[in-house]
Amino acid sequence: MGEGQTENATSAISEFVLDTPQSGINGIRIVGPDGGTASDGFIGIFELEVETYSGGRAVDITSITASDGMVGISFVSDEPDNPHILERSASLMSSSWQEVTDAVLSMIAADEWQFTTDRLAEDSAMCYRVRQLPPPPLFEEDFESGAEGWTVETVMGDTPWAIGEPVSGPGTAYSGTMAAATQLDGNYGPALASSLRSPVIDLTDIARPRLRFWYWLNVPDGEEGAQLRYLNTDGVVIAQREAIFTGDSAGWQAFNEVIPADARDQAIIIELRFLTNEDDTVGSGMVVDDFLIED
Repeated sequence: MGEGQTENATSAISEFVLDTPQSGINGIRIVGPDGGTASDGFIGIFELEVETYSGGRAVDITSITASDGMVGISFVSDEPDNPHILERSASLMSSSWQEVTDAVLSMIAADEWQFTTDRLAEDSAMCYRVRQLPPPPLFEEDFESGAEGWTVETVMGDTPWAIGEPVSGPGTAYSGTMAAATQLDGNYGPALASSLRSPVIDLTDIARPRLRFWYWLNVPDGEEGAQLRYLNTDGVVIAQREAIFTGDSAGWQAFNEVIPADARDQAIIIELRFLTNEDDTVGSGMVVDDFLIED
């Protein structure tokens, strides 16, 4: 064991909520016993996630009715355009809630909705709740339905991007059966310059859109790889990620970044530009799947 480590070290997951909203926070410091000295205690943070909370309740239940085997739950929501579902559980303290898939949602007033279900006869002791789901993504593509609008532009080489079932490389898509790859079966070729481009995605009035996708990579480290670039509708580069995708990903990896400021509040095209040199040292290339842009 390293210096200062103890055999009875423990780990825990903790959640903290500020009772009073704060602004201007530049950092968070967590201190162990006696200031966190090596001899009297040490706290190591391996993952920290901070979420903002605007206050108020996402969903307010306004009334509950039950008669003739029917349950009616009326509610108002602070995000009425988001999807909502009705769920049930045997206990309010349960961590397992099931969606009532046959519940009917209807508007009963200008700003009020109601779920109705006929489950009362069989669920007389059940608990019900209305849950607000996140808004749908601004853009998503899993390549399972033809990838409409996606294009390939190849300047050099004979192994351009293709969409299909990846036989080589990871041997499977991240989800489903289809993905986009520099080579679906085998290795890519030398002296390649090929771009995979998304359809036009309108991000007008979106303050901080976030791009997510999954990728698998096998190329010579530092010598070849892919550039992530953001284009305007004329195909002109308006922003790009400085670091390239290179090396061996050792499995599927998640990519997640806020789209650069220069590419926000406008219609854009996402481009993955794959570049290789002229020697014969090649690999399986790059495979990508499950693109999402979220607000």
